[in-house]
This record gives sequence, C-alpha cells and structure tokens, in this order.
Amino acid sequence: TRLQGALVGTNVFAVTNTVSFRDLMAFPNPFDNEYGTRFSFMFDSPSAFDLLLRVYTVTGRLIFERTERSLQPGYHQIPWDGLDAEGQELANGVYFYKLLAKSSAGSTTETGRLVKLRRPRTVDPEESETP
Repeated sequence: TRLQGALVGTNVFAVTNTVSFRDLMAFPNPFDNEYGTRFSFMFDSPSAFDLLLRVYTVTGRLIFERTERSLQPGYHQIPWDGLDAEGQELANGVYFYKLLAKSSAGSTTETGRLVKLRRPRTVDPEESETP
C-alpha cells in the first residue's frame, strides 16, 4: 500500500499463550484429614515446566507450599495431605489454592477454592446403649 508516495505495510501479530492449565480440579473437594486432596490437571507446554503450589487461608495467610521441578507436559496429579507447613491439621473452612507454572515457553497461573470438612464422629449404637 502507498500513502503519499511512501510504501506502507500492515503487519498482524497474534499473541498466544503457549503454556496453559486444562481441566484443573482439586478432588475430593470438600476434603478431610483421612485422604487430603489431589490437584489434577493437564498442562500444555512445548517444554518441561516448574510448578509451585500454594494454599492460603481466606485472610491470605500462606499455610502450605510445594514445588515440583522439571515436570513434563501432560496429565499430572499433585497430592496434598491437607496439613499445613508444620504438619498440623487445618480447621474446617474455606481455603484458596494457586498453581503457578513456568517453562521456557512462558508462565501461567490458576487459582481455585477448597473446602475442609472433618467427618462427623459416628457413635456405635451398641456402645451407646445403657443397661
């Protein structure tokens, strides 16, 4: 294209994120002390990636952090026992998680919500009977 004698061209650029999480879920959710939970996801990337998992209270206090290095693209399950960084049980309630992935092709972040519920204590009817 010419504009007043000068050659003018048009370039079109498409910016695409070459790394991404797909089908991210924490299961079971709600979770309990017995089984904890697992963060399951597909990760799309042309190269290996590092993963940082962080779990926070609703007030934003970091209670757990885990790093995985040199994971290959594809399906992953990252287990978490549901305990804080000191190995203590969490109180019932809502928690938030953040997964941060970084590779030579780029980085991405996903967040989600978890619910912690302790199982109710059951009473054996035979034990509770009084003579």
